[in-house]
Amino acid sequence: MEEKDTRRFMDSSRARSFILDDLDLDPTVARRLSADVASRHHVLPVAAKDRRMTVAMADPTDKAGLEAVTSELGIEPYVVQGDRTSIDQLLAQLWCKKGRKSPHLLAYAPTGDRLNETRLYAEYIGDLLNASIEYVPGETPLDALVEKARDNYELVITGRSDKLFCQRLLSGLTGRRVEDRLPVSLLIARRPLQPFQRVLLVIQGITSDSEATDWTLRLAGPSGASVTALAVVPPVPAMYHGLTRMEKGLAELLTTDTILGRQMRQVAQQLVNGQIEGTLRLRQGSPEWGIRREIAEGRFDLLIIAAASQDRMQRLPISDLVISLMHTVNRSVLVTK
Repeated sequence: MEEKDTRRFMDSSRARSFILDDLDLDPTVARRLSADVASRHHVLPVAAKDRRMTVAMADPTDKAGLEAVTSELGIEPYVVQGDRTSIDQLLAQLWCKKGRKSPHLLAYAPTGDRLNETRLYAEYIGDLLNASIEYVPGETPLDALVEKARDNYELVITGRSDKLFCQRLLSGLTGRRVEDRLPVSLLIARRPLQPFQRVLLVIQGITSDSEATDWTLRLAGPSGASVTALAVVPPVPAMYHGLTRMEKGLAELLTTDTILGRQMRQVAQQLVNGQIEGTLRLRQGSPEWGIRREIAEGRFDLLIIAAASQDRMQRLPISDLVISLMHTVNRSVLVTK
């Protein structure tokens, strides 16, 4: 969270409510409370400055909750009211491994030569996730497939990889209106390889990177695959070449208080916690070029990337980068939500 946002929460004695929709959640701050206390009382730490802590709470009048929060933090927090649903959703992302139920997967296998290949790939993914799988016939219309995905599925796996179909399917799963968007990720089985040995995770510096990271951990952990977390930043203008302060490398990025820097640090820690072999990579230039170059050099089995746009003003459910990669990358691509 940027310093100006922190000041807004900490210094305004009139603050009584807090909108969580655009919050760049800092996991280090949020995990100052245990998952048990946070979920039981629907409370989320959102900012810390000096010895002051701001927490969003669904019911600020919950005395037992306030006592539990104060006890765990060791200080009396500054409490703002937050929407219970938003708090619970953020907590579910933060403590993604706590109390997760067995997921349900939906597999769409086209008829013909790729039918068995897609089924075997879906079964492999299902085994990794300890998930149940339902298969949809290859002649099922696209609209019916999207409607079926509304029935509590976490992931749609498709063996049909032609560009137009995949783009239309992903657009149907995300939707343009908030009420139409489904919390369903899409795995395009293009040249499906198993078992997973090398996974590429793209970090874009957006809040939905946490979903991509979560899926990466869920797949890489049980498969024993190594993970490369890649961030791509704009190139240094030619006029600044040679100036050390302008040429920011990975080490410097990891020390910055930017969203991208925090995301990369968080991924590194999560890989360590999950005992997953991991590498952090930084490239400069066009994001699409950098990702394609990394794939070509690393020979990855799977690319994982969040669907949401980096442009907060546009608030697009699918970024242009994701759409372009779906068209150009000759590997299986998992687009997460």
